[in-house]
Amino acid sequence: MTERLALHRRPFGGDSARSRACEAVRDLPRAMLFSLAADCFDFPFDQLASCIRSIRTLEEETGPIIHSLISWARTPTEISRLTVGEIGALIGRSTVHEVRARQVLAIAREAVGMYVGAVR
Repeated sequence: MTERLALHRRPFGGDSARSRACEAVRDLPRAMLFSLAADCFDFPFDQLASCIRSIRTLEEETGPIIHSLISWARTPTEISRLTVGEIGALIGRSTVHEVRARQVLAIAREAVGMYVGAVR
């Protein structure tokens, strides 16, 4: 049976599939992380913290939430100086923002401690 199926299969055209996929999503808004990178929020810490804040949060809400935090504190050093409550207030529109605030603060402090704030 496997031989019979193999005879009727066409080779997978990766280039064709990619072209069709690009065409299908052309009119949709860009994914949030790509939009942030285009807005100069493209440092590894920006992207990591954005990923954490985007979990279980609607895509269209994530961008403004991230902008509110990053406009207040951009680097791991700046974020590590905030309290969980302050971060929570800045990202309060995200789902389970208290948990996200603790995670972002822990990652910022670890980045500062391990890399002496060199991570951006």
